[in-house]
Amino acid sequence: MKQNINWSFGGSDNEIKSTTQLYCCKFSNDFGKLIFAGGSQSNACKIFDYTGRPVCTIDKLSHACVSMDSSNDLSKGYQLFGMGGGEGIIRIFRISYLNNNF
Repeated sequence: MKQNINWSFGGSDNEIKSTTQLYCCKFSNDFGKLIFAGGSQSNACKIFDYTGRPVCTIDKLSHACVSMDSSNDLSKGYQLFGMGGGEGIIRIFRISYLNNNF
């Protein structure tokens, strides 16, 4: 299935909406329930569910998000998500599944 996913910040028409140059994208290892994407210009990473609905935004990074990966062990009820930036910093996040609505 092909789908366009809107990349913008803010919900009101009065707010400035940023775009990004997409540098990296990864489907989660739980059969693609989550989509991780990041890049430059807005220097942000976004997490979407498989329908394209935004789940989380990690923004205001000092440099572009240039790489990402997620863990393979899904038996723990969570997965690890790592992202690397142009400033040479690696950030690791724990994504917990509170429900199975994905």
